[in-house]
Amino acid sequence: PDNIGTSYIRISNISLVGDNIANFGFKTSKHISSNPNYSSGHFIIEKCTFTGFKDTAIAIYYGWTMTIRDTTIYNSGVGILLDDRANNANITCCSIAQCGIGIKAYRGESMNITGCGIESCSKAGLIVATTVNANIKDCYFELNGISGIPLTGSLSNITVKSSIILTGNPDSSSLEIANIGYPNKNTMIVGNSFYGGSREDLSFIFMSAVDGVTIENNTKYYFSTP
Repeated sequence: PDNIGTSYIRISNISLVGDNIANFGFKTSKHISSNPNYSSGHFIIEKCTFTGFKDTAIAIYYGWTMTIRDTTIYNSGVGILLDDRANNANITCCSIAQCGIGIKAYRGESMNITGCGIESCSKAGLIVATTVNANIKDCYFELNGISGIPLTGSLSNITVKSSIILTGNPDSSSLEIANIGYPNKNTMIVGNSFYGGSREDLSFIFMSAVDGVTIENNTKYYFSTP
């Protein structure tokens, strides 16, 4: 389905293959000011498989109250894109692998990513940008891009909790969680396990322009180096 602009949709138990030819597996319509009905909401994608899409497997623009759960996505440019005020999104128990970016959330409010596994995405496992009220909990990230979870843009009320983040590179000096040069308010990095780097690499969280940041009860595990 491409450019869907309706609400109350359930998509279940289907497999879509793009063969690296199709750009999108599922795409909602972007908001057009001249036609306010071009939005999507109250839909569920569950127990589906998406593979081989050049641009994005699942692209959500300007909508609300959407759920993506128990779904597998691999070998695509972006696994899941939330953009242009895609609000109140819930992504639960999904597996995403071998994409450029696993999940990219941009310009949205109220996002929950829970119990997902994101692995071997060449650019990043998860990018959260210019977003308010995002919760990332009980997720597993491995062998993803330069940074495990880049947090960028103007952010408020972001929580990363009880997740496992692996760089997979014993010599990596990359940051598992990075926020560079943007306002960052009320961010919590709590109870996570970070794996990777050497003992000489002590920097695994970097933020700037912060206001109300909590970093506690995280554990850093280092790879042994010769």
